[in-house]
Amino acid sequence: MRSTVVRDRLRLLETARLLTLLALSLLGSAALSQSELSFGPVGGPGGQPFRDSVGSNSPRGPLVRLVALYVRSGNYVDSITALYAPIGKEQDWNAWSSSTRHGGNGGEPSRLDLEAGDCITSLGVRYGKYIDSLFVKTKQGVYRRWGGNGGNTDYVYTAPAGMCIDGFLGRAGDYLDAVGVFIK
Repeated sequence: MRSTVVRDRLRLLETARLLTLLALSLLGSAALSQSELSFGPVGGPGGQPFRDSVGSNSPRGPLVRLVALYVRSGNYVDSITALYAPIGKEQDWNAWSSSTRHGGNGGEPSRLDLEAGDCITSLGVRYGKYIDSLFVKTKQGVYRRWGGNGGNTDYVYTAPAGMCIDGFLGRAGDYLDAVGVFIK
């Protein structure tokens, strides 16, 4: 019963944040560039907080886009790492930068490269104590799933039309414990 109430409250909070994001989008890109809206995280209770926020020590910024997602997984999602490139230099690997690896070094490595003009529009998780599985869908219809079959709660983040998921926040230790998203 308690988990249902918590889940319902989380969904209500996410709905309110989404409405705020949509209202800001109506004000134009200047308002959006000054606001950093995040959604989540959802998942298990453990791990240390992380936040791939826009700033001087971050690979994220207004002139940078997410070009790849590196995931290590097995029965759980062990870790995620976001790879970014300056807009216009997506094909120049020397210009790429990465977030810190969020989670452990276990599991099998896998990388999803985003083609020019593509971006992540949905990120879904199934979780219990950790993030058991994670999937992404892109604007161009690419679907990729990582992790195992455990967990007992599902959650999906979906970017509004014309927007993309471009960064992550959450908690991690030996595994990815909880995850949320930035949308721009």
